[in-house]
Order: sequence, then C-alpha cells, then structure tokens
Amino acid sequence: MKYLIFGILISLIPPTDPGSHSPSGKMAVCFTFNPLNELHWLRTLKQQDPNKAIVQYERSGKTYFKLYNCRSKTSYAYWYDCAGNYKGKCPQDDRANYILRGARKVRVWYYPCLQIYTPTLCVTTCNIVSPAKNKSFTKGSNVLVKVEPDKRTDIKFIDLYLNNKLVRSDRSYPFEWGRMLSDQLLYNLNPGSYKLKAIAQDHCGGSMSFESVFSVQ
Repeated sequence: MKYLIFGILISLIPPTDPGSHSPSGKMAVCFTFNPLNELHWLRTLKQQDPNKAIVQYERSGKTYFKLYNCRSKTSYAYWYDCAGNYKGKCPQDDRANYILRGARKVRVWYYPCLQIYTPTLCVTTCNIVSPAKNKSFTKGSNVLVKVEPDKRTDIKFIDLYLNNKLVRSDRSYPFEWGRMLSDQLLYNLNPGSYKLKAIAQDHCGGSMSFESVFSVQ
C-alpha cells in the first residue's frame, strides 16, 4: 500500500521546466556555461541567421532568449524558452518586454553589430597672418604676431618662439603676441633677421608647427 501511495505522490510532481533553475540559483537543465555551445537549437538558429543578436532573460526563475536582427531596427524580436520553444514576437525596442513582461536582462551572448566609433580628428591648420612673411621693420619696432587657425575650437594652446626662444604660450583666442608685458622679446627689436615658429597643440592630442620670417633694418 505504501508503495502505491509513494507512486501516486511521484506522479503528482510536475515535470522539470527546461528553463527552470535549482534553489541554489544554478540552472538545473538549461545550460552550464555557454548556451551557444550547449543548446543545439540555439546554435542552429545562430548559424541560420548570424545577423541576429542573442540575449538571455530571466523571469520567475526561468530562462528565456530574445533573438533579433540588430542590423535592422524595424525587424521583430523573437522569444524562445530554454528548450527552444517559440514564445512569440514583439518589436525589438519594446522595453516593456511585451512577450515576457517583467523579464530581467541577464546577459548578451551574441551581438554581431558592434559599432566602432572613430574619434573625430582635428585637421585644423594654422597660419601666421601677422607679420606678413618677409616683412621689413625699422630699428626699435615692436612686432605684433597673430596666428589664425582654420578651426579655433580645435586648438588647445599655441607656443610662439622667436629665434628659438619661447615668447609665450597662448591658450585662448585670439592668439596674439606683442601686446603683453611678458612678450618683451618682440619689443624694441634690433636690426637683423628673425624667425617666428609657432607650435599648436590640438584637443585631439596632435601638434603642428609653422614658421615665418621677417627682418629689422
């Protein structure tokens, strides 16, 4: 009699859901490490359409998978349980998880549409617009130097040199030298040839240099 009762009790135990988890939190039947390797149905779907992203979700202790074409935002997302049973479809950007409301995103197992962002490069060029190249000044002149970048917002700072001596580093537009007390190298110049060299550092980490010459008679 007791064996009969035991058999009846066993028959009343519901079958294990392939997507269910054990009380310890580990998946009882679904997969152990990587579902793409262990679940034949999921591996087959991936091979049939490699453009579909595969994302694992969980709800009420059960595992589900959402597959969608990440290259087409207008395509649908398709839901499967852990055994590979099709559960329905919904718009892929439906954040309410229409098919599985309340499901929690666990992990992205496959995403073929990674976007590679190329940082915007600074391609600004600069020119010494004053003084004009090869311009001649008289003895004792003060020389005003102006540097004009094509795109001023790209420039972090500009260092100006006169005959290889640093005049000053300018960090704000307009980039000018010869108006401040610290620009004394450009004041009361003696006769001779002078070389201007400006080195510009941009916000992209690059630098550029440009030169000009003038003379004092």
